[in-house]
Amino acid sequence: MNVKPLKVPILLLQTEALSKRLPPQHRLHSIVQQQAKMLRTGHKGEEALEFPLSFLPDNQYHIFHNLRIYDGLGYFQIDKLLLTNKFMLILEVKNIYGTLAYDNMGQFIRIVEEKEEGFSNPVAQVQLQSIRLRRWLKQFHFPPIPIDTLVVHTDPRSIIKNVHNQDIIIKKVVHKENLLSKVEEVSNVYKILCLTDIQMHELSTLLSSSHHPYKVDILNKYDITKDVLLTGVICPACAAIPMHRIHGKWQCLKCNCVKKDTHIQALKEYQLMIGDRITNKQAREFLQLNSAYVTKRLLNQTCVKQIGSTSGRRYELGFFS
Repeated sequence: MNVKPLKVPILLLQTEALSKRLPPQHRLHSIVQQQAKMLRTGHKGEEALEFPLSFLPDNQYHIFHNLRIYDGLGYFQIDKLLLTNKFMLILEVKNIYGTLAYDNMGQFIRIVEEKEEGFSNPVAQVQLQSIRLRRWLKQFHFPPIPIDTLVVHTDPRSIIKNVHNQDIIIKKVVHKENLLSKVEEVSNVYKILCLTDIQMHELSTLLSSSHHPYKVDILNKYDITKDVLLTGVICPACAAIPMHRIHGKWQCLKCNCVKKDTHIQALKEYQLMIGDRITNKQAREFLQLNSAYVTKRLLNQTCVKQIGSTSGRRYELGFFS
């Protein structure tokens, strides 16, 4: 059962929006673009596990995607958590291409075209997550329940090398294709019923309610001011900017693409980068519209709520809660 379904992370959407709206010549454009690509790759890796996890029995497994929990010391994030009556299983998901080497020094190294690059060791990462989750659980007085861990590599082209044939790597690291058999192997280890059905439901509810989505001021994160952002509606066909509002539709003068509601994507990008509320004047500037009346009509059609009146009216952009 998907208790907390997989969603596209807000940070990914924010970074992609900023990547689109930064001028190509901006000093941070390539950095933001690379970060957006990395976040999208990670999300695709998590999406790749949706299919194999769908074969787990709904009545036995409660599945949580991207849990972010506060444990008193700070927030820790779990890519995927499987909860059963007998055990919990944390999955750390890695979508990395190349030859991936685990050595006995605790190093995790990617080798592509004879170039080596070091990454944080995902086995150590997921072990720390299990420690923090166990410590967090203690405060709620649930019966003790075993917490196991796996690192799942999702890129089918990756080659995993256990350089020194360590038992922990054999036990804890798996390719996506072998995930279900590994989960079954883990489940066969734990035979004792730790939670009743009621307790399992209570713990599921607690985990869901304890999730804190990661929110960031993306412009502040990169020390970028909003005046450097590209304004206007971006053409979905050729990415030219701006599209022009002609006879109630948006038209691209470069490729002649015509769309009715392309301004909605632009307003989504405004919310992701700048804020949840927008005035008519701000919308005119961002959409590059001359008419306050046309802008008002578009905002009335698009926005869920209005605050204030006349010139002080602000519109609530409710795309992302």
